Amino acid sequence: MYSLDINFLNDRPDYKPVTAAKSSAKRSSGQGRDQLPLIGALLFAFGLNAAVMGAWWWATNQNTSLAAEQATLDQELAKLNTQAGTIKAINAETNKITAEYQALAGVFDQIKPWSAMLQDLSARTPGGVQIAKIEQIDPSPSPVAA
Repeated sequence: MYSLDINFLNDRPDYKPVTAAKSSAKRSSGQGRDQLPLIGALLFAFGLNAAVMGAWWWATNQNTSLAAEQATLDQELAKLNTQAGTIKAINAETNKITAEYQALAGVFDQIKPWSAMLQDLSARTPGGVQIAKIEQIDPSPSPVAA
């Protein structure tokens, strides 16, 4: 069923040193090959960590630069808002002055010179009528048509 194989060559003194030399040679060359996957895995892990740290560093720099740009834009926005407020105040003052000038022009439109009124009275009155007194009264507001 089972056979027992015994190698008696290992017991011979002249054969033993050759085996030791071959095995030590195999071990020395085999150790470099055995560590190759380990070195590859370490290089891959180092490269992966370097890539992650590089991405983190880049993202941090981008965030810092964007925060600085946002602060600059906020300062510019505040400056422009104050200028817009100044412009609105100037426009409001301009509109107020324009309204005052329109009101003043409306007053002058309602004033008739005496010469024009006397010319109108002389045209309306028949000949031989004498005018004794002229009074100026405020005109009554005209009724608003519905």
